[in-house]
Amino acid sequence: MMSNDEQPSAATSEAAPVPAAEQTSAAPAVEPAKPVAAPERKKLWSTSEVWLLGAFSVIGLIGFIATFVLIMLRAPNAPVQRTLTAAEIQRLTGPAGERGPAGPAGARGATGDAAVRVVHGDCGTGNCIAECANDEVLLNAYCSPGRTLAVYPTEYSALCRPTGRGRVDAVAICVKARR
Repeated sequence: MMSNDEQPSAATSEAAPVPAAEQTSAAPAVEPAKPVAAPERKKLWSTSEVWLLGAFSVIGLIGFIATFVLIMLRAPNAPVQRTLTAAEIQRLTGPAGERGPAGPAGARGATGDAAVRVVHGDCGTGNCIAECANDEVLLNAYCSPGRTLAVYPTEYSALCRPTGRGRVDAVAICVKARR
């Protein structure tokens, strides 16, 4: 046995388990956690605003329904056309008649000018220019040989520059247009 002054050894405390009734009385009492109150929400809409919004919604719905009804009442009452059968078409049109004689030939019309014209600028050495006539507009142009790109100084002409000692020709496509 132990006296009150002696401390129990580790061996003694391990060997003797403490009863459950003594454990609960020895432990300090823990209070249950209180629920945390959420922050108070601000009132977004007042009661009068909610009623006003509801009234406007009802008025809008009534207006939509009235408009729909008026449109349906004013719609034409035209009958729906149905497709005719081959027998009904034959009955309505009747049999085909004989072919009539050919009429006299009409007078020949005047010859017109070509609407598109290809212009070749014949150049010796140096820059080569191909120009359209006064009643034409340049549609496209290229430099030959090799069909390289042409320079367009105006909307009526194309310019080709030689890249070396060789000869260069300008080819332009002109279209009739009013100036």
